[in-house]
Amino acid sequence: MPSPPSLSFDEFSPPSPAAWKEKIQTDLGGRNPDAFLEWESIDGISLTPFLHRADLDEVAHAAPDPEAPPLTDPSALVNDWRIRQNLDAPDPDAARALAMAAVNSGCTDLGLVLGPPNQRRLDGRAGLRSVLAEIPADTPLHLDRGPAAVLGALVLQQEHDTAPASIAYDPVAALATGALGDAARAFDLAVDLLSSVPDTTRSLSVDLRPYHNAGASAVQELAYGLSALSETLHRYTERGVALGPLLPRLQCHIAVSTSYFVEIAKLRALRLLVPQVLDAYAETASVNVSVAASDLFVQAETSRRTATVLDPLVNMLRHTTEAMAAVLGKCDVLSVRPHDDCRRPPDRFGTRIARNVQLILQHEAHFDIVDDPAAGAYYLETATDRLARRAWSQFQTLEDNGGMLSALRDGRVQSTIADVRDERRRAVDDRDRVLVGTNHYPSADEDIFPSKNIFSRNNGNRTPLQWDASALNTLRNALEESPTLSALVHRLSATGEAEIAPLPSVRVGVGIEDMRRRTDRYASERGTPPLVLLAPLGPPGARSARASFARNFLGVAGFEIHSPLKFDAPEAVAERIGALSPEIVVLCSADAEYPSLTATLRSALADHDDSPLLLVVGDPAEMEDEVPADTFIHQDSPLRATLEALQDRLGLPKIDD
Repeated sequence: MPSPPSLSFDEFSPPSPAAWKEKIQTDLGGRNPDAFLEWESIDGISLTPFLHRADLDEVAHAAPDPEAPPLTDPSALVNDWRIRQNLDAPDPDAARALAMAAVNSGCTDLGLVLGPPNQRRLDGRAGLRSVLAEIPADTPLHLDRGPAAVLGALVLQQEHDTAPASIAYDPVAALATGALGDAARAFDLAVDLLSSVPDTTRSLSVDLRPYHNAGASAVQELAYGLSALSETLHRYTERGVALGPLLPRLQCHIAVSTSYFVEIAKLRALRLLVPQVLDAYAETASVNVSVAASDLFVQAETSRRTATVLDPLVNMLRHTTEAMAAVLGKCDVLSVRPHDDCRRPPDRFGTRIARNVQLILQHEAHFDIVDDPAAGAYYLETATDRLARRAWSQFQTLEDNGGMLSALRDGRVQSTIADVRDERRRAVDDRDRVLVGTNHYPSADEDIFPSKNIFSRNNGNRTPLQWDASALNTLRNALEESPTLSALVHRLSATGEAEIAPLPSVRVGVGIEDMRRRTDRYASERGTPPLVLLAPLGPPGARSARASFARNFLGVAGFEIHSPLKFDAPEAVAERIGALSPEIVVLCSADAEYPSLTATLRSALADHDDSPLLLVVGDPAEMEDEVPADTFIHQDSPLRATLEALQDRLGLPKIDD
């Protein structure tokens, strides 16, 4: 048998960028690919989906040597991120059970979530002591978040004689979220914390999550995080803290959303930019310190912003996408949120699924085998470069105009984030952006809102703390006086003049959820939701497609939908109306059929005492004759506004609480 011919790519000449673009333009029927395919992201970058090797020549960070991938340690051979599970439980018994299940099932790290914004706290030192007693001594423990994490560290020292692996306290983030009101005390506490915990504890934090949760773009998250770091280093320098010993204790906390490639690029850009800020301060302080991108310690968590109360099982898929982006973006520690944590306290099922997402990425998807697989990818490297450049430009503008605290005090940060947040929510409300199970493909019969106040809120004593010379001593003394951590956290937030309007923490789907809640509240009081009768009439193709559209569109509001396969005539629709007494009837047919169908149906309903609202599926601007309908729904209808208008016309009470 003859041996197969040898193959060599040397005989093929590589296509030039011009030849490649010409071929794409031909395949697009002569349209300009730059105008046709370019995508403008709400996160602040615009890229064409076709790139060439030559495009990397403009990317400064892309390493020309394939043996030394950019942004990573050249000696690293695998992607060995650590799997963190948060003990984000409302009581010690639940937290203790979650901790034991986590450490026995593949988690390497544990996190204690002790304070705002989610209000799920382990209250009381005795309860916290009982949880800590069950955690193996060699398990890295991360304390989260804000001033409550500092309180947890003090309790840990007193009750467990253990140093946490990290303490997520960023003074700028604490001020931005309203957890603290006095800027001087916020930074005093950070400096005192550094001197009270071992050097092995990562206690210098840059927390980008408040900006993410408020709705910021990826560029804004990076720029505000850099400016917060700059502000913190400046305050440390003012207080005589040496920069050199600080750097090994630095960590960045970042949330990762579902914009897959943008989020990968965001983590990579963070590694590029933070060392530049550190190098600038090292030069100013005449400290011989060099920080490589691979030295940065990054803790990532899946996004709260994208999670939905409606159809929460879909959150498993969202969090998987986010976890993949975090891993490919080279996080060091990753926490995956339970899929239903915006509905109820975490339980064994939710935490097991969240944990297994990471275990599958490691053991079945083999994301751990290759270190930095994104290195050299034209699209990702270019996206990283674009994000880094724009974020650095915004950071410089912030610094030129007084820095992060100045921008927070005068509302510039809040205002610019609000613009992006409003656009995100508008896109969801108008269904320009799809949230499966929330504003598209709804699950109409699930039990969604067992209670609005899912988690208990023990606000405790609001009396402000009286600070002494040491911020940390103030907290130690307060711990002796206060029965619960939550009460002390609340006293912290009441301390000092509120100089900064706090950033909100908002999920993008909450407007649709509130609308659905309105229907569910009405249904629970009345016994049944508003009834919609679909009336497919006329040509099979048009009636079927439009009935499917109407079922999906109106189902988002939680209406009960009766959906026959077809009707032969408007008189048959009128007969069914008499039997069912629906509040809404939806004609589903071809545009040309509507004038006669609506007139005939109106005539057939003339003797009915309670005539339902008549909706027509189609755009009236595209209909040649006037159609006497109450409302039209079509692809360009603003989803939430249209459905809320229907709720108003049906007399559904609004929910103000």
